[in-house]
Amino acid sequence: MRRISILFLIVVSALACNKIKDGDYTLHVLTTNDVHGTWFDSTYTDGNQKKSLMAISQVVNRFRDSVGAENVILIDAGDCLQGDNAPYYFNYVDTVSPHLFPRLLEYMKYDAVAVGNHDIETGHDVFDRVAAQMAEKGIPFLGGNAIKDSCPVSEEDGEKTGYSFEDRYFPVYKIVERGGLKVAILGYSNPNMKAWLDESVFSGIHFVSLIPLVQQDVDKVIQKEKPQVVIVAIHSGTGDGKGSSYESQGLDLLNSLTGVDFVVCSHDHRPYTAQTDSICLINSGSHSKNVGHGTITLKVKKGKVVEKKVSAENIESDLTDVDTVMRNMFHPEFLKVKQFTLTEVGTLDKDMATRDSYRGMSYYMNLIHTVGLASSGADISIAAPLTYNKTIKAGSLVYNDLFTIYPFENQMFVITMSGRELKDYLEASYDKWVAADSTSHLLKIQLREDPRNNQEVWSFVNRSYNFDSAAGIYYTVDVTVPKGERVRILSMADGSAFDMDKTYKVAMTSYRASGGGGLLDAGRVTHTVFRKCTVGSGESSDGNQAYRPAVLWLKGTASAENCLLVDNTQNKSKALSPVRLDASSVMRNCTIVDSGLGTTNSYCAVFAPLYIGSQTATAQNVVVGGVTNLIAGARCGPAGKVSRFLNGAVDVESLGFPAGTIAGSAAAFFPHYADDVPYAVKYRPKSGGPLYDKGADYAP
Repeated sequence: MRRISILFLIVVSALACNKIKDGDYTLHVLTTNDVHGTWFDSTYTDGNQKKSLMAISQVVNRFRDSVGAENVILIDAGDCLQGDNAPYYFNYVDTVSPHLFPRLLEYMKYDAVAVGNHDIETGHDVFDRVAAQMAEKGIPFLGGNAIKDSCPVSEEDGEKTGYSFEDRYFPVYKIVERGGLKVAILGYSNPNMKAWLDESVFSGIHFVSLIPLVQQDVDKVIQKEKPQVVIVAIHSGTGDGKGSSYESQGLDLLNSLTGVDFVVCSHDHRPYTAQTDSICLINSGSHSKNVGHGTITLKVKKGKVVEKKVSAENIESDLTDVDTVMRNMFHPEFLKVKQFTLTEVGTLDKDMATRDSYRGMSYYMNLIHTVGLASSGADISIAAPLTYNKTIKAGSLVYNDLFTIYPFENQMFVITMSGRELKDYLEASYDKWVAADSTSHLLKIQLREDPRNNQEVWSFVNRSYNFDSAAGIYYTVDVTVPKGERVRILSMADGSAFDMDKTYKVAMTSYRASGGGGLLDAGRVTHTVFRKCTVGSGESSDGNQAYRPAVLWLKGTASAENCLLVDNTQNKSKALSPVRLDASSVMRNCTIVDSGLGTTNSYCAVFAPLYIGSQTATAQNVVVGGVTNLIAGARCGPAGKVSRFLNGAVDVESLGFPAGTIAGSAAAFFPHYADDVPYAVKYRPKSGGPLYDKGADYAP
């Protein structure tokens, strides 16, 4: 009987703990994101003040003094460990002392921090060490979408059922008690990691989409913990709320989550707030310029929350108003970083202005390319200007100048590219910054409001860190002609011939080699399934929206590799063939099945499953099968011209593949089909990477 009484008391006590007192409650959620190492309020070379965590701390202190520390929550949404001399020093130079960042978090009393993509870029040695030291101080480094590779749940099943918290590499959430309320803080990193970083940097981990994972986790946490307030911190951009960006899912979550009060987003450095009837989104921008501030008021009756109101704003920090106690406490660490920063590393024989790189060859880009070629042994270097507008004076170079010349901690990669691929790459790059109509301005610029300071400014239409140029070749760019014709490669830099069909070793950053910026895939469709598409609503590699004669239409020097087209039909009044190759386009290692028509026409190309409309287009290792009433197959082109077929590509006129047959290398990428499995809703290439499934509702 005594044991039963004790158990009864425990149960009653637990129920009482979950029940909150009647009354009105107000909590203040303060947020930062993309601090990028702005830890100190002074520059290292000239002593000028700058915005920093020390100014942020002063804002936080005033809130705590005003409303009570018990009513304030402080959260960061990631990208803390890269972008300034200070994190570089404590990441890679002084690896013996306790890392400074966890100590700063402890001083400021942060409750939780989400993991950013630049935090992951520092590598396991750094982010594991920082995470462990944060955990010792009771501050979790949250990354709920970082799944252990050892997890037995496939990504397909994970989308349906979610993952156990034990399968995550980082913690998923933290519970805090504030102002008499239980608050759940969940945190996630960016799912697009593979597009920017080499997988060796985060070995043993893969990152999955925030949708539907966050909602699945929120439901689990609410069921288990019964919190009154739920906050989700994500290292993901704001986005457009239309599901169009894998790396920017902020508004997507705002519009879809239930049971959540605040979404704290980041990544795009864009100060922004938004609100629905029940949830707020906060993005404070970057570099300690603002503090995000969310307010939630709750009314409790009979132990239950009967009313909630939320609001959000961004508060600008003041670089002259800092936490002097914090500054004095960490001044010895500042002096260590300053001494390292002022170490002389070389000399510069003339002034170097980074902005010169936007108008052609420049001293700045020549230095970047020279280092790339010399350190890699590559034939060709590809690089972009990573510093927008800085000047380094001639004379002694100190370590701080290297951060100006190259502010990111990328790795050097060497990949192989054909001459044709390199030419396509440069065409895509220059199209990002050379105006289509150069009569107005040579560069693609526009007048728009800068959300960082609410001023109207002239700025590039696209990101300048994607304005790649090349070295190791001699080439010209004609700004008076359209894309696809601008770049003319005359020779290698040593005067030897440049060959479109030759393979070259090309040096580039790990960001670019992993797909960052999209330049490697420019004009190329890879590992894609086109399923149940109607011809006439397909995809054109040159962005032509007016006329779409195919599900997949390749023009110019565009290419399609390792693709599968299945069960596609035609809109007879508007379209030609499911696949069309024009100009010098190339289709390699692809399979087209069940994508023909059971009709005839006097013009044989009209209803062919693969229409090659140029003698210079190439079908290489392409198989067409399962075609109904095949008419001339892939061999028919205008005026009876015959296109090139390489490496055993199949002339389907002489072969009748049964419906659903997979042949060629496409079978290796789409095992669902290779094993004669009925058509699935989604297809996942074995090579990994993003999933593309155009589906019946696909509309570019």
